[in-house]
Amino acid sequence: MDSFIRFQSILTRLSGTPFTAKLGEFYRGETAVLRAIEALIVSTGSAHPSTLAAYLQITRPSVTSALSSLERKGHITRSIGSKDRRRIEVSPTQKGMQRLKETAEEVDQWCSMMLQSMGENRFHTFLSIIEEGLDIMDIQE
Repeated sequence: MDSFIRFQSILTRLSGTPFTAKLGEFYRGETAVLRAIEALIVSTGSAHPSTLAAYLQITRPSVTSALSSLERKGHITRSIGSKDRRRIEVSPTQKGMQRLKETAEEVDQWCSMMLQSMGENRFHTFLSIIEEGLDIMDIQE
């Protein structure tokens, strides 16, 4: 029983950290949408709301909401498609690319700090244990 309480306590502590908030934003929030836009432009030459939804495996309304927010903040622009005028193309602005760069640098700094504090062997063990836990959770779904 102590193990369950410790597990829950650790997850509660983890969920309240700035690291977790930034990580969540980087992989699932608006920054993830910016990352997806960049990746799609590099791989296919353009990014559209429907391809973003498929790429991120989220609903089209969720993408539309994120794009509206990013556009209000000046992080993206939307324009009529260059190849198909019925489609909207999405592009990051300089401000959006700067946000993406800064967030990636923060995540890299935290990873680097953990690697330096734990040492390479313990850090790799830590990552292996996280992977194993995720694999176990995937089996349960």
